[in-house]
Amino acid sequence: MRLALTKPLSRRTTLRELGAVVGLPLLEAMNPAIARVRKLQRPPVRSALVFMPNGVIPEEWTPKGSGSSFQMSPMLKPFDDLGLEDDLLLLEGLWNENSEGRNGHWPKVPAWLSRGFVERGTGPLNAGGASVDQVMPNTSANEQPSPR
Repeated sequence: MRLALTKPLSRRTTLRELGAVVGLPLLEAMNPAIARVRKLQRPPVRSALVFMPNGVIPEEWTPKGSGSSFQMSPMLKPFDDLGLEDDLLLLEGLWNENSEGRNGHWPKVPAWLSRGFVERGTGPLNAGGASVDQVMPNTSANEQPSPR
């Protein structure tokens, strides 16, 4: 059987394609290693910190009740549908005293996780200390650290 090619293959193209084909078995040899990595004993702990600068409608956001006996609000219902209600920690009424008496978003928003005192501008003056997401990995459930 003879194939009619509209454009003959050059030697360079043939060698390049053969090089790719020769490398394929090496990719398949990596499969067991990839499969071993995916088998974790425990899934990693994840956290999500959500900031709502314009607030929420309390009746739609805040669950009814407290502790372990609460009913999910309409806005949090998707978490309930996914079975994540026991994994949520909802904090309200947090306040950064370092932002009192200062106008605008610039002293409040950048430091919402660190309680820092943020100056307008750029550079090292904007370092407000360790933030909550930096403290959490080094903290056990029994400790109550202060990010300062």
